[in-house]
Amino acid sequence: AFKVPGEATKGIIEQAAEAIKSVLEYVLVLIVDVIGTIISTIFDTIKGAAIESIAAGSSAMADLVEQTKTSLEGLLNDVPEIVEGFSEMITKMISDLWNNCMEALGYV
Repeated sequence: AFKVPGEATKGIIEQAAEAIKSVLEYVLVLIVDVIGTIISTIFDTIKGAAIESIAAGSSAMADLVEQTKTSLEGLLNDVPEIVEGFSEMITKMISDLWNNCMEALGYV
């Protein structure tokens, strides 16, 4: 007599267990999807920050190269003046040395 209601109760409990199992699987899949989306968003943010950093670094490097180029061009423009001044100085030293030698020979 108790066998039929017990089997019915067992069937209801098994169906409830299957329903709970299905709901838990669905919730677990949702949680995994949310975690995947969060991780993907974090990596995208890190990637974006890295790209911006690289772009800023390359821009700074380009500015540095341009400033160095400008400085070297200025230096190269001054080289002829430096060579001319050095040449005049050497000529003046040799001329003064020659004149001093001639004056010294004049005393002897």
